[in-house]
Amino acid sequence: MVALLRLRPGGLSWSKVGDDVVILDLESSTYFAVAGCGTLIVECLAGGATEESLVDSVTSNYEVDPATARADVARFVRGLEDNKMLERIE
Repeated sequence: MVALLRLRPGGLSWSKVGDDVVILDLESSTYFAVAGCGTLIVECLAGGATEESLVDSVTSNYEVDPATARADVARFVRGLEDNKMLERIE
């Protein structure tokens, strides 16, 4: 089964600022700013996405090969999970 990933509901707020996205964790008072393809990934995760659909979105919008996109998406997702900003729905 492929897991659906999405930004943690509740206690998390995000906003697009220009071409960047700022994510605020209201529980820990921590914020993160992302740019480039990170902005696209956050926007996709807001509605729910699989890692593969994130890779497809990145390769469709940026000149990057699938292997590089897959590694970058996995690293970005892992960072969000490490900071408890993401939930996995099996």
